[in-house]
Amino acid sequence: MLTELLLKNGLGALGVHAVSKPKTLACGMTIHRVLKEDNKHLWLCFEPYQAALKDEIVKAKPAQVILLNSCFTGNKADEAISNLQLELDHLNINLLVI
Repeated sequence: MLTELLLKNGLGALGVHAVSKPKTLACGMTIHRVLKEDNKHLWLCFEPYQAALKDEIVKAKPAQVILLNSCFTGNKADEAISNLQLELDHLNINLLVI
């Protein structure tokens, strides 16, 4: 899934410097980190969203975060996505929900 998302976002072999091993954050969630050719970091997470992930993102300040739409569950999923996008946008962190 990681490779497919990178390719769909135009990050084939020429657009990526490095893909690190999956990393487990303090909140217990696992992310995939990608160093793009412009030396900016991209985070991808495929696990159900937890509010603690936002805190980890804010601390690390990657340039972009990609989450799956299915990561957001419950009757307030759309609200959670909108709130997260607004909060990260103020920090110049691009959130893409696929």
